[in-house]
Amino acid sequence: MCLFQTNKNTSIENFKKILYSRIKLFCVLGALGIFTLTVGIVSVVTDLFTIEEYASGLLTGSGSALIACSAVFIIYTYKVIKNEDRLKEERLKYQDERNILIANQSIKVATVALLAALYVSMILVLIINHEMLYYILVPIFVFLIAYLVATAYFNKHY
Repeated sequence: MCLFQTNKNTSIENFKKILYSRIKLFCVLGALGIFTLTVGIVSVVTDLFTIEEYASGLLTGSGSALIACSAVFIIYTYKVIKNEDRLKEERLKYQDERNILIANQSIKVATVALLAALYVSMILVLIINHEMLYYILVPIFVFLIAYLVATAYFNKHY
């Protein structure tokens, strides 16, 4: 359960704060899932707006999945916080240099894969329907701007 590890020297109390912040993140993801599920259901049940049937199914399914995953992680994290032995065990996993290295490498590989997929999508969109290009370019530019801002921030603070 290492969601974007930050540092390897953490006391039990600080680790509990990290776990509570993860619970907040999962609550936000669960709320996003509720919103997505609601949009999918409302599009089928009412005439407020119309979207294609497969799109409403995709919204309903992805919203349900976000809600379920968030609930599982929230319950798991609360159980870890309430059990001192599990808390110490998770803290050791969190501080383990090998796990930190694996998490960092995984994020790098996932980032490269995401950018490659967006690039291939951009090429396909240019061939099929060039008007959709902006929908592909926005995530690329958001990523690049976020990367530059984060790099500048961390260079100042570390």
